[in-house]
Amino acid sequence: MTLATKIAPPTRCVSLAELVASEGGVFRRREPGEVIHYPLPLHATREVRDYFRSMITVWTEEDVLAELPAGRVVGAGAVLSSDGTLLARDVSGDHGNPAEYHWLLGLKRMRQPRPVNGSTAVVAVNLGDGYAHWLLEELPRLLSVPVGCVDNLVLHADSGLVREALRLRGGAEQVIAVRREQHLACAPLLVPGLVAAPAAPVSRTLRLIDAFTDALGREPSGCGERVYFTREKAGRRRVANEAALWSILEANGFKKVIL
Repeated sequence: MTLATKIAPPTRCVSLAELVASEGGVFRRREPGEVIHYPLPLHATREVRDYFRSMITVWTEEDVLAELPAGRVVGAGAVLSSDGTLLARDVSGDHGNPAEYHWLLGLKRMRQPRPVNGSTAVVAVNLGDGYAHWLLEELPRLLSVPVGCVDNLVLHADSGLVREALRLRGGAEQVIAVRREQHLACAPLLVPGLVAAPAAPVSRTLRLIDAFTDALGREPSGCGERVYFTREKAGRRRVANEAALWSILEANGFKKVIL
């Protein structure tokens, strides 16, 4: 693709509510936000407790659903105005970076948008190809979209886990798999708000997941109550002293699980 076929990136960040107003769309508030207080671990060293102290309070945004006559979706769920100039900061995560430094704003040029036939809902989240982000952010966002209300779903779809979840959810929507430089022009576009802060288990998230999994039934795992989830086969962020750690855990009756 030559530079002549590329276009300018968005130039300004606004809230989803502001973007909806500029497009003449509908902005629905479904549930207020809440403040969650997590208790510090009781049986932990002072060093561990001090580490977690800054994370014990989480504010979740209100649950919203936006309907745009037209809008754009770039990469892992970034939402743009129909002309591509505005970026909805509160639903367009760029992990670790504030909105004004979003990777899209730093581009020199970006791909032309590809038109999508039919109505579309964007449920993909930043880093949604990772298990924790998928389970606690992308899956609940998917579950917040009523089955059959749109023709297309934009989400991370490359794992067997996601395909199984889609099968169990039901619905005949066309799945559009996330690609980093993918640029879609959607008319209309349905944008559910993000369910919670990244990887934070909050009550709204758990209600959606519980309602989804309760219908599937429960089977004993055979692991008991002491379980260690290992990252020994992960490509990054492995536990440096895992062999020594596991020898202690195993001696204390833990079972190892590789997700």
